[in-house]
Amino acid sequence: MYLIDRFWICITYVLSCLTPSPFKGIGGVEQAPFLASSGSGSLHHRNGPIFKPPGGRLRGPGSNFTCEYPQMVGWSFCSTPENRACWLRNDETGAEYNITTDYEDNNQTPTGITRNYVIDLTDHKINADGLDFPEGKIFNKTYPGP
Repeated sequence: MYLIDRFWICITYVLSCLTPSPFKGIGGVEQAPFLASSGSGSLHHRNGPIFKPPGGRLRGPGSNFTCEYPQMVGWSFCSTPENRACWLRNDETGAEYNITTDYEDNNQTPTGITRNYVIDLTDHKINADGLDFPEGKIFNKTYPGP
């Protein structure tokens, strides 16, 4: 069975090398497939990177959270399990948002989607390990917080 599968893979590979690409136009000019259009009538070719953050929850509350940078066209997610130092990289210039980026400088902050959260922090008596701690902090009326 594996021999037949390998044979067909070889045949399709040879045929794909010998036939012209459907995305090459007249004179070798590159063409792109027709993509979804935006509401303004112009073609929407590509958005910026949208990805699940490294170490994000796989299941349960918060598992659907994604990092979205729709205005950063030409940038891609560059973090890998082996190297978490790089987060976003410009495909053309090689510029990066990484661990050394000054994110407090608004000129160096990536343009993404702003999310606002409301956290209610209050003082409350906590008995987490059998001893009362009268000056404990609780978030959204729960300990540990959300």
